[in-house]
Formats: sequence, C-alpha cells, structure tokens
Amino acid sequence: MRRYFLSFLLIILCTGFIYSQEEINTASNESKNYIFQFSIGSAYSFYFPTIESTVDTMDSESLFRFPISMDFLYGKKMSEKSAWVVSLTTGIDIFSSSPDSFQVYTIMLSGGFQYMPFQKGLTLGIDAGLSMLIPNTKLDYIGSVEFGPGISLNIGYLFDTLKLSKKNLIPGLGLKLIHSDMFRGPVDQICGYINLGIR
Repeated sequence: MRRYFLSFLLIILCTGFIYSQEEINTASNESKNYIFQFSIGSAYSFYFPTIESTVDTMDSESLFRFPISMDFLYGKKMSEKSAWVVSLTTGIDIFSSSPDSFQVYTIMLSGGFQYMPFQKGLTLGIDAGLSMLIPNTKLDYIGSVEFGPGISLNIGYLFDTLKLSKKNLIPGLGLKLIHSDMFRGPVDQICGYINLGIR
C-alpha cells in the first residue's frame, strides 16, 4: 500500500512541476511571491489498535476527549495558480477518564504542491513527509515515540482579502486528511481549520 501512495504522489508532483513550468514564463512577477499561513482547529484521529483499545477500555461515560491541531504553511508561488509549499502540522489529543488520562502528540513535517483553480476561492494540495507520534502517559503498554512516512490531501477555501495597514490578510477554511504509516500500524487524521494567511 505504501508503494501505491508514493507512486501516486510522484505522478502528482511531476504533473504539477510540468504545468508550473509552462506558466512560469508568463508569470515571472508572481513567481517571486511567497505564501504564509497559520491555521488552528481540531482533528479527529484514528490510531493503531494499541491506543484505540485503551480508549475503548476507559469508562465511556466519563471519557473526555479534547483534540487541538495547528498548521504552519510557507510557500513560494510558481505562477498565479500554483505554488510549492512546506508545512508543519502539530496536534494534541487529550484523553481523560478517572482514574486514567493521557495525551497523544502528533507532528508532521511535509512538502508538496498547492493548486488554485480560480483567481480566489478553492485551493487543492498534496504533501508528503515524516510523521511522529508521541504518547504522554504512564501507561507502559501504549508504547513510546513512533515515526513513519505520511501523506496528506488538503482542501481549502479563501475568502476576500482583509486590508489591515500594509498587509493583505486572507481568512479561510481548510480541511486536511493525513495518513501515516507508523511502526505499529497506520494513523489517520481528519483536520478542520480556520486559516489566516498572507499571499
């Protein structure tokens, strides 16, 4: 399965590179522009069986779960509609149920391609990189730090520009789907964000 993901990613990135090279000659000014974006929201994670079984055995009536996720994105435009991007996605999943509680931290550093089909509005992206999972708990059977490759699909919507002083801020909404192959099994995340960026 991992080979299929990597093959698919390679095809997408090669296609994006070829397309951007066709447009870069007619958009040389735009190619020097940069993208900065900060996102905050929530993420629902599906963990490998060791963690999932722990959650299932906790008292469901008193179980409290509070996930937080943040995303930092930096990119360089190759044309008006395409850009190379690097992002850092971090999150914390808090589980609490008397007398047990633990937290799971997730980090993904990735690079990829972002495409904007229209002048504003919809954005599409695909990234690949390295994921890390860090359990913060005294429960030994949950395990320790996990590493693995990850891939993410990104869908966003940008609203009209907010002109504050000399900076043009662009608010938006985002949805990020992350799949990571850890040593003890896959971890899937569905992240929803409120974005604020500079383009």
